[in-house]
Amino acid sequence: MTLNVLASNHLFATLIAGFAGLSCTSATAQSFDWAGPYGGLHLGYAVGESTAVPIDVNDPSDVKGAFLGAQIGYNFQSGPWVYGVEADVSTTNIENDLAGGTIVNRDEYVELNWMATLRGRAGYAFNKTLVYGTIGAAAANVTAIDWDAGPESATNNHSGLALGAGVEFAISDRSTLVAEYQHVDLEDEVYDLGDPDTVGVSSSQIKLGFNLHF
Repeated sequence: MTLNVLASNHLFATLIAGFAGLSCTSATAQSFDWAGPYGGLHLGYAVGESTAVPIDVNDPSDVKGAFLGAQIGYNFQSGPWVYGVEADVSTTNIENDLAGGTIVNRDEYVELNWMATLRGRAGYAFNKTLVYGTIGAAAANVTAIDWDAGPESATNNHSGLALGAGVEFAISDRSTLVAEYQHVDLEDEVYDLGDPDTVGVSSSQIKLGFNLHF
C-alpha cells in the first residue's frame, strides 16, 4: 500500500506543477474573482486499507477503487487570501483488493457504497491559480460481508476526518479545473456478522474536478 500512496502523492505533485505552468503561460492577464458560490463535478481514485477485528488470515486489507460525484461551495476573498467551505458527495466502487482470489474464499469483504465530506478550505490565489489546504468531517456508507457466517452482510454509516490540499485553475471567467489530494480516515464501527466485528477504513484519494462559479 505504501507504494500506491507514494505514487498518488507523486501524481498529485505533478498535477500541481502542470496547473502552475498553465497559470504562468496564460495570455489572459485579467485577475480572477474567487469570491462567491460554485458547484461542479469530480472523479477520482482511492487506495487504502480496511481493518477488521477479530482478524483472520484470509481477510483482505487493501482497498482501492474509483469514485464519481458532485460538490458545492462558497468562497470569501480578502486580497490574495481565499477561504470558504465545500461539501461533496460521491458514489464509489472502493472495495477490498482480492489480489488474485475470489470473494467466496475470503472471510470478510468490505465495500464503500457512498462517501461525503464537509470541509473548510483556505489558500492563496496567484491570480488565476488557487493553492489551498482543506480539513473537515467525512462520512461513508460501508457494507461488510462475512463468508464464514453463511454468508452474512451488514451495512453501517461511518464518520471520520478528511484532510488534504489542492490546486484550482481558472480556464475562463466562470469555470475552473481542480486537482486535489485527500486522506480520509473513517472511524471504526461494529457490524453484526454472526459475531460482532469491528470494521474501519482509511484511504488516500486523488480527485480531479470542474467547477462553475456564480
